[in-house]
This record gives sequence, structure tokens and C-alpha cells, in this order.
Amino acid sequence: MGAKTSSPSDERHFRQSTRREKVVEHLFVGELLRLFWTQNSNVEVLRPEVDAAGYDIVLTKGRVTRHVQIKASTGKRKDFPINVSLGAQPSGCIVWLIVDEHLQFQKYFWYGARPGWRLPDLEGFPTARRTTPRSDGIRPDRPSIRSVPCAAFKEVESVEAVALKLFGKGSQTV
Repeated sequence: MGAKTSSPSDERHFRQSTRREKVVEHLFVGELLRLFWTQNSNVEVLRPEVDAAGYDIVLTKGRVTRHVQIKASTGKRKDFPINVSLGAQPSGCIVWLIVDEHLQFQKYFWYGARPGWRLPDLEGFPTARRTTPRSDGIRPDRPSIRSVPCAAFKEVESVEAVALKLFGKGSQTV
């Protein structure tokens, strides 16, 4: 058997990962906004200038504000690096999206608590290490980053189910 080769689209997912991440983020936000539009409900979307506090977007609906870290993969992961600062944010949470090569959502996963509650403590998870070694070959720890295993996430059925996790039962009406 020969070595497994990557298709051009697989290469693009890897080589243009930052671009892919932003596209997936916009698609997810678009799906949420479409859902709330059909329910005649408003959601405010904010983005940080700097990625330093562990979240990608802030969503506010009524009195509920969520700081959301979005993770996307094709499902071939064992864990995700998560900044412990996300736990200091009001109602921090993580949404993991499994996408296909066309960036269509295949599955949704959730790690977080009810609206108004803080993110479950991340300190019990292992400290993440740098993905690439330094020049001396050592991969140092990243003290503010934890490796959260995929097994810690709960699968949710749809974007509607994610909206319920984000904002509670009142997310279905104005």
C-alpha cells in the first residue's frame, strides 16, 4: 500500500486554515441570524479586535450575552486548545462544528453551561503544548491553554438546538 495522498481540497483546508475558520464562522453566524429572523427575534453579533480572551464572537439576545469560541473540524480530532480566559467571560461557551469538504455543517457539539452561568472549569484539563517545537526541539507548555477532549462536548441535533443552548427556551420567541 502506498502513502495516502491529499486531494487539492484537503490541502486547501490545511493551507488556508485561517481563511477557512473565518468562512465557517460567518456561515454559522448566518445560520443563527436566519433562524432568529424567521422567529422575528433580534440577536446582536460582536467580534473582538484581538483574539486574546478566548472567544470568537459575542452574541446578545435580550438579557443573555454569550462569549462563544467556535471550533470547526472534519471530525478527525481528539481535543481542542481552549484559552482559560474564556471561563472568565459571562456565559462563555464553545461550539464545535463538524463540516464536510464543502463547509456544510454535518454535526454540532456544545461545551458550556446554561445562559447566565459560567463555563465549566477548564483547569481540570491538561495544559496544552505548543504544536511546533522550538529550535531546541522542546514543545513548551502553553500555561493559559487547556486541551479539552472532544469527549467533553455534547452533541446537539441542529442549529436550532445550539440556539436553545445559547439562549434558553425563550430563544424561540421574541
